[in-house]
Formats: sequence, C-alpha cells, structure tokens
Amino acid sequence: KALKAMFFYKKAIYHLAALEFAEAAVAYEASQQIYKAAGRRSLGPSMAMKAAQCYIISDKPGSKENIERMIAEVTTYKEMDKSNWGSPDRQSFREHSEYEDLFGGNNENDSVLQKQKASWSLLKIAAGMTIVQRCTIWMSPEEALTFAKMIDEMGYESNPDNALLAHASIALMHSHQHSIGLGIARCKKALKLSSQVGEPTRKFGTIQMLHNLAGHFYVLKGKIQLAQDSLASAELNVTKDVVLHHYLSFKNSQLRSKIKTTIEEEFEKLYVPAGKVAVITIESQDSSRFNVGWDWFLQDRDIDFNVRFKPKGGKHQRDIVKKTRQTAESRHVEGSFASEGGEGGDILELTFSNKYSFLRGKTIIYKLDFPTNAKKNISL
Repeated sequence: KALKAMFFYKKAIYHLAALEFAEAAVAYEASQQIYKAAGRRSLGPSMAMKAAQCYIISDKPGSKENIERMIAEVTTYKEMDKSNWGSPDRQSFREHSEYEDLFGGNNENDSVLQKQKASWSLLKIAAGMTIVQRCTIWMSPEEALTFAKMIDEMGYESNPDNALLAHASIALMHSHQHSIGLGIARCKKALKLSSQVGEPTRKFGTIQMLHNLAGHFYVLKGKIQLAQDSLASAELNVTKDVVLHHYLSFKNSQLRSKIKTTIEEEFEKLYVPAGKVAVITIESQDSSRFNVGWDWFLQDRDIDFNVRFKPKGGKHQRDIVKKTRQTAESRHVEGSFASEGGEGGDILELTFSNKYSFLRGKTIIYKLDFPTNAKKNISL
C-alpha cells in the first residue's frame, strides 16, 4: 500500500509538471485515501490540501464537491490529537486556515470568487512545485513559458506578498530551466518588493531564498562580487523560526562552496613584493576589435591600480582607469575596455603599484577576459 500511495503521489507531481491540474488532483486524492485506509496520518493533510487546490485550479465539472471533500479531510486532520506533524502537514494547516479566512467556506459558483480561489491556489501550488518538488525541471520550454504566463496573468501585483512569491516561483523555474538572464531579472523584480511585504513572508524566508538564488545565477554568469553580496544578504536573519531555515542553510553552504570553487578555478594569483610594481600587458595580434575585461580583488590591505591603453607606435596613449588606491574593503574591481581595432600590436597595461609599501607584499586574485589570439605578459 505504501508503494501504491507513493506511486500516486509521484504521479501527481509529474502531472503538475505537465500543467495537468485535474489529473494531479485525482492522483493526490488517491494517494491520500490509500494512506487514510492504512491508518497513516502523516502527509495526509498535505496531499488533501494539494488535491483541493488542484481541483480549484482545474475548475472541472464536479469540482465543487471534490473541493469540499478535500477541505473537510484537512479539517478532520487538524482536529486530531497529534502534535508531531511534519513540516509539509504544518504548512497545509496554515494554508487551510488561510483558505477559511479568505473564503469562509463559501463554495458558491460565482465567477469572481472562483477566480480568487484559483489565483490563491495557483500561487500555493506554484511555490510547492518550484521550492519543494522542483518538478519544473521536467517542463519543456513551452510548458515553462505557459507556467510563467499563467502566474503573471493572475494579477498578483496588487499584493506585495503574493507578487513576491509569484516572482520567486518563476525565478526558481528559470533556474531549473537554466535561463540565467530571465532568472536574474525575476529575482531583481521580486526583491524590489522586499520592503513592502509583511511578517509572514519574512518568517517564511522567501527574501533570503531570492538573494541565494540570485547568487547562484551570478556565479553562473561569472559575477563573483554580486554573488558574494547576494550570499551576504541571504545569510541575514536566517533564524531557526524561519520556515525555510534548513533549506537556506543548505543552499547558502552550497553557494559559498560554488563561489570558492569558481575563484580557485577561474582566477589567478599575482604577488607584488614590497616596493615593487607589477604590470600585466595584453597585446593584440591582428586588426580585429580588441576587447579586454578584468575582475580582481586583494586578499588584504591596499594597492595602487591603473589601466593604460598604448596603440601601436606609442602615439595617443590614454588612461582607461586613472591611478587609484584600492583596498581589500573595495571587494572586486571590475572593468572592461574595447578598442576599434588597428594593425595589431596595440597594448593594454594593467598596473598594480606597491612602491609606497616598504614592508608588506600584496596578493592580487584576478581574472582577465581577452581575445584568444592576444598575448599576455606579466612583468615585475
């Protein structure tokens, strides 16, 4: 029976990934009924509440009776003498209370009321699909676009708490679909609402989750400073009373490890002794456009930094970055330069000067992006 119950539970999740809400509702109810017949209580409230929400979204003939039946099941579970419900069941009880507060058991076939119930239910189901079940991984690109469109068309923007959770669900879906740019855009859109949300949203941990997700996107994009800033924000106020406490602890540890690994694999070290100057030169080898990007930071203390462009022949040299003292507190120093192309032999110099320090050497961690046919040289 346990295997049969899990079969229907997993079947429901696959139906959700295909956006087949009516079929998901039937599968959730089948799983819950098997558990109930076997005298099992754990996960029963969660499956019953999800079945009710899927019946609401599908709005098929007979949905009213199905919804009433599943809501009644959750009510029965809530009244049981049991204090050690698991996290999914406790969440279902919170959603049941919210449903009763919002709709008061009103099951009239009113189109406006039905739309409100569908909007509320879709938001809860979408959050579960992306945060817990992660079934949006199995969506086709077309299904993913439909999923995002469904959420956007529900009009959550009038309520900051709902809007933030809606954007978070879509951002997570983009993560599962490996759509980095779209994911970052959604995270930014959601985080703009962070000052407007209420205490329940803050206690759930959605804001920290969004910062963490943005950090993972930034690592994939090679924006290490932004990833580090996101990690710092994701670690704020993650106390044990936050619903996503364990999720965030794991995800933040994962992000910290990814940042460290990226720096170790993609960045190089340059040691500048006391009283010395290190110059990294990038020389173009042909007439094509000459693009160079840099990203570096100090392990500690400070150093003078400037960037100078020297066209072939030495004429019309110019500073791209004027000499400035950078500190370890400055975090990452990022920049780029693009020439219009020439005959080859153009040089870009990145200079790290430690001449003013008579006692301490400085270590720079850096990454350069430049054409594969360009020549790199380091001199001290």
